Amino acid sequence: ALSSRKNLCIHPEVSSLRFGKEVDGRCLSLTASYVRAQHQRDASAPACRFFEEFDTQGRDQPLPYGVYNLDDLKAHGRRRGWCPYFLARYSILHANIVVYSYHYLLDPKIADLVSRELAKKSVVVFDEAHNIDNVCIDSMGVNITRRTLDRCQANVGALQAAIQKIKDSDARRLTEEYRRLVEGLREASVARDH
Repeated sequence: ALSSRKNLCIHPEVSSLRFGKEVDGRCLSLTASYVRAQHQRDASAPACRFFEEFDTQGRDQPLPYGVYNLDDLKAHGRRRGWCPYFLARYSILHANIVVYSYHYLLDPKIADLVSRELAKKSVVVFDEAHNIDNVCIDSMGVNITRRTLDRCQANVGALQAAIQKIKDSDARRLTEEYRRLVEGLREASVARDH
């Protein structure tokens, strides 16, 4: 199962934050590559020890085969000292069945980050799937105003004028080339006769 940082975080300070955006921001401030590089140069610089432990050990020791819910991932993370969020993100790459929110697959910004490396044979089970039709409608829907229609019409008119100008120019050039060809043939015929 994959869920938000808010639902999977076990960092004592970060997990106590109330809102998901706060958790996301604080997590990123402890796991960003530039922060980690700074921490390597200066051990007193803040970093997430759970992410660091997962990054050094967790990628080499994947989860044992089984079914893991959010509580299982958090318990495993506490036992190993690994970040459950990044463990879950890494584990879905090797999972046969993945349960997660439809946002992780349908929202382009999130999907590019989370779902792009999902195994092609994985079965994805959407949590909260009863809302999926509304999300698809919203993501594929567009609001068209009168101003948008007027601008479209003006652009189509400008495009038609540009196409007509090209056609007229091509017709003039073709007519001129035809006239020169006929003139050249007439001159060649006259020269042959003399």
